[in-house]
Amino acid sequence: MERTINQKLCMEIILMRHGKPAFTGSAKVTSREMSNWIAGYDLSDTGEDIPLESSKSLAFSASRIISSPLPRALSSLKALGLEPDVIDKVFREAGLPVFHMPYFRLSPTVWAAFFHAVYPIMWSAWK
Repeated sequence: MERTINQKLCMEIILMRHGKPAFTGSAKVTSREMSNWIAGYDLSDTGEDIPLESSKSLAFSASRIISSPLPRALSSLKALGLEPDVIDKVFREAGLPVFHMPYFRLSPTVWAAFFHAVYPIMWSAWK
């Protein structure tokens, strides 16, 4: 969508997150099991999740729709009644780094937060 503001042509970029994935997985996993949990999550679509009317309205105002190839992104567009103009893996979220730590069984949300927090530290140590 383009708009003219004070004689300047501006482009509006709308970012929308996918709907709630249908994947549930285990409530608690080890760090080794987390890799399989992530793989299952990445293959999940949005099931019966229904988009809000405000999301539909915003989505229909877009002149071009670009999507990641992940099923949850594509099924969200389908639920909105839309098809992507471009599908490219460059638009998918970054992969979650997984570090193997024995003995702990935590929720995937806790593991994800931990891995995201530790990754910059580990990455700088590997350089």
